[in-house]
Amino acid sequence: MRYRLLVGVAAICALFPSKTLAISLGEALAFSYENNPTLKAGRAYLESVNEDLPQAYSGFMPSLQGSYSRSREREETTVTSNNEINSPYLASLKLSQPLFNGGHTIYSVKAAKNNIAASQYRLKQLEQEILRESISAYLNVIYAKDALKISEKNKNTYVEYLKATQNRFDLGETTITDVLQSKTRLAQAKSDYSKY
Repeated sequence: MRYRLLVGVAAICALFPSKTLAISLGEALAFSYENNPTLKAGRAYLESVNEDLPQAYSGFMPSLQGSYSRSREREETTVTSNNEINSPYLASLKLSQPLFNGGHTIYSVKAAKNNIAASQYRLKQLEQEILRESISAYLNVIYAKDALKISEKNKNTYVEYLKATQNRFDLGETTITDVLQSKTRLAQAKSDYSKY
C-alpha cells in the first residue's frame, strides 16, 4: 500500500515540477511529514506504546526487594550509673522468581504486541491521510494559481474587447447595447479576478 502511495506521489511530482511553485511537491510532502504536529503526536504515542512490551516481559524476570532499618536506643541504669547505647539494625533482602501466575504475563506480552501492531497501523493510516491532504493542498494551490492567471488573461481580454467595441461604437458600427454588454462582461471578469 505504501508502495502505491509513493508511486502516486512520484507521478504527481513528475507532472508538476518545482518551477510551478516555490517548492516542489516532494519538498512539500517531506516538510509535512517531518513537521506535522498530528504525526509527531502519533509517533510519540507509538513510542509510549512500545514501552509496554518490556514492561510486560518484566513479569518473567525475577524481582529483588531490599530493606534496611536502624534505630538507636539509650538505656540508663541507676545502679551502676552506666549509660548503654544500643544501635540495632535490621536488613533484609528478598529475591523471588515467579514460576506460574495464571498466564497473566503471557497474555500481557500478547496484549502489548497487539497494541503495538494496532498503533503502528493507526500511525500508517495517519501518515497516508496527512500526505493525501498535503497533495490535495499542493494541487489546490496550483489550481488557484492557474485559475488566477486565466482570470487575469480573461480580464485583460475584456478590457481590449471593450476598447474595440467603444471604437466601433464611435465609428457607428455598433450600438450602445454592445458597449454595455462589453462593460458587463468586463465587470464580471474583474469580479472573477478579485475572487482569487
